[in-house]
Amino acid sequence: AGSSERADLQAEAAASLAEMAQDSQAADAFCTAEAFQALKALVESDQQEVAYPTARLLHSLVPRPKAKQYFADAELLAAIVDKVERSKASPLVQNKFVQVLDSAVPRCASALSQQAVEKVDAALAKAMSSNLADTARRALQEVHFTLQCQCSGLPAREFDH
Repeated sequence: AGSSERADLQAEAAASLAEMAQDSQAADAFCTAEAFQALKALVESDQQEVAYPTARLLHSLVPRPKAKQYFADAELLAAIVDKVERSKASPLVQNKFVQVLDSAVPRCASALSQQAVEKVDAALAKAMSSNLADTARRALQEVHFTLQCQCSGLPAREFDH
């Protein structure tokens, strides 16, 4: 019972936080190391009821200037990529996490260390080689391309690929 109660509490908390983060001042309050550690744990949850509001919350935090440093975390980005790969049964969850990556990577790629880029790149390669839907695979390929271009100093969004 404890495990399901915990999942219910996580889902309720994630949904409430996702709603709160729609307000820009509240969203800024989530841009702390502690909050992003908690978000990383929520990303790793296998419960769809937790995953979708967590993805919504992360997506609303991506544009916040204070969040850039926290999205430039290889563990968080790799966990999100892994979530995309593991969310095959739920296209809604998968698509929302893809949106997070698509928004976050261009904003934070230049702040990633070479080691972090390699870790995220490996997670992307693993996910792209798995049995993903074509739309998810194409989106991850776009994220991969953006990561490579941003880290090499090329303007990724200007290329026709």
